[in-house]
Amino acid sequence: MRESIDWKFTVFIEDFKADSGVLKYEHDIAIMVTLKTTSITIDFNDFHAFNPEFAKDFLNHPSKHFPIFNDILRSKVRCRDPDFAEQNTFQVIFNNFSMSPSIHNRRRYALKMVKLFIDKDGKMREVADELKITRREASRIVFKEIRYLLDIVKKRKTKRA
Repeated sequence: MRESIDWKFTVFIEDFKADSGVLKYEHDIAIMVTLKTTSITIDFNDFHAFNPEFAKDFLNHPSKHFPIFNDILRSKVRCRDPDFAEQNTFQVIFNNFSMSPSIHNRRRYALKMVKLFIDKDGKMREVADELKITRREASRIVFKEIRYLLDIVKKRKTKRA
């Protein structure tokens, strides 16, 4: 299973081209290494357009995919700057989730991410090490997803009023 996820995500990173014809995420990784930053942001719409089934599997099982994605990012960085790769933790971040019918489970993803990091008593779980991200990054993910879910509630209230 891991080999399949590794392969599919690596192919996406290596083969996805922007409208300009540039290998978008290979280019972004090169910039990331040059600027010595530790995360890359992937447009979920690109990811979904490249491989819809893989994108759907990611939405259904984000905790299974993130550690693998982060490992692949580290290996890509290692090819460009081995010292930088060994001294840092890297994170793949997704944005631009569409609410089109083909990605109807965005809310489910948000709920899974919150449940992954927050226990039933409202305390942060100790899963950051397992996911190979810092507690600060985990908190940022949780707050982003909570904001998303709150926006849905606000929109529903506005429609009812």
